[in-house]
Amino acid sequence: MSSTSLPSSLPPAPRPVDADTARRLRDAAARAEFDGQIFRYLGVIGSPGWRASMREKWPKMVTFDCGTLVRLFIVRDPVPETIAAGAVGGGEVLTALVKSGILVGESGGMVRCPFQLTPAAGVLVLSDAIDDPASANPPDDYVIPVSGAARGVDDLTPREPCDLVIDLACGQGFHALRSMTHAKRCIATDINARALDFARANASLLGASDRIDIRQGSFFEPVADVVGKVDLLTCNPPFVMQPGAHITSAVSPTEGDGMVEGLVRGLPRMLREGAWGVMSGLWENAEPRDWSARVREWLAEAGCDALVLQFQTYLPEEYLTAWFPPEVRVGIEPGWRALCEKRRIGAVTYGAVIVRKRAGQNWLATLSTPIFARTGAAGEQIKAYFASQTAMQNMWGPVDLLDRKLRFAAGWRFDPAQGTPKSTPLGVSRGLALPVPNQARWEPVLTAFDGGATARETLAQIRASGRLNVQPDHPETAAMLQGMVQSGCLDILS
Repeated sequence: MSSTSLPSSLPPAPRPVDADTARRLRDAAARAEFDGQIFRYLGVIGSPGWRASMREKWPKMVTFDCGTLVRLFIVRDPVPETIAAGAVGGGEVLTALVKSGILVGESGGMVRCPFQLTPAAGVLVLSDAIDDPASANPPDDYVIPVSGAARGVDDLTPREPCDLVIDLACGQGFHALRSMTHAKRCIATDINARALDFARANASLLGASDRIDIRQGSFFEPVADVVGKVDLLTCNPPFVMQPGAHITSAVSPTEGDGMVEGLVRGLPRMLREGAWGVMSGLWENAEPRDWSARVREWLAEAGCDALVLQFQTYLPEEYLTAWFPPEVRVGIEPGWRALCEKRRIGAVTYGAVIVRKRAGQNWLATLSTPIFARTGAAGEQIKAYFASQTAMQNMWGPVDLLDRKLRFAAGWRFDPAQGTPKSTPLGVSRGLALPVPNQARWEPVLTAFDGGATARETLAQIRASGRLNVQPDHPETAAMLQGMVQSGCLDILS
């Protein structure tokens, strides 16, 4: 994370490939089983000693060609041309990849990749490489690989067939690529021209160059022509807060959380009725328990239903330790302390904001979730949550829930008292982990709601079985159901 503008020492960005080369490379990767599942065996790129560990593991990959692709594109060791050609789809593909700059020829009949080509969520994504250990102070035009934060936004994104998606601050274009599964077109924007070169190359690798419109500019500036016309907007911006001015792939360009505030306030006006917006970020808190206060203010007149998620809230010194390596932390700590005093920062929250444009009276909910305990895509879970909160808002009161059909919601459940995640109950979809106190007591109750009967009938069955001493018609029972819907434990079926 750079505090000053540095001259780039990075290799020239890759250039797009032709459609036939892209198709053959994708087919070769699929045959080799070079996909996101390989990291379950290989481990995490950028963790201490990751390259040495992967060098030991790549010969044991599921196929020989998968091992070669790991060696070439992940570990980035030189590979003999003949072996590389077999793995990428043939000699013509190899030649085209060299011509595009994705591969570089070396003496002795070897080729190497100056970048990383990472399989993620069904797409291949070119980015700059992570060194071992991960570079702490890269040049300002460095293009980061698909990060954990980017994957989190991807997993939180509701996906529906639509016309127009915007990937704001797109970097290498991961979210734009992912939108091609359901959108007719996407506009991908970034202020970093080199990042847009990567996005163009990645669009060509997917065979989607004609559907992804690449535009340079700062945040909403390049998309002024589509205000109010967007079906989905995703954004994983450079949100890391650090003293000083920055224009990098990770660090916020504004003091404190000003950039995140601008994005949250500006996002709703881009959306058409019924459209979604999903973004991640860091924001300031006066104190830890008020972690959602600032975001609530930003969304007060948004014209959207909104869910604010808390992944983690840090005290100022905890934030420095969690987000910066020691060699960087030492240099920025005095400035960070001064910034906290100036802006009265008592805590910092890492979280996400999900909105859906809807006319009428809107609702805003806040939930805490251990983001790293999620189990894959939560888009359907998010859609069900929004539908349930809207349905409950339109009821006369909690007692109306007794005559509705309820269903145990998707995702893991997490018992804060025990401090460890519990495996997904049988028959429950995976997704975002949500906190449920006294899980041992409530899980038998929650799993009884299968959507086959009204809540009143289900509660009568629970009482008859002795699992919970509740009176189905008691006002406290309706309030209990309301709390379970609000916390994401139960969905209201239409």
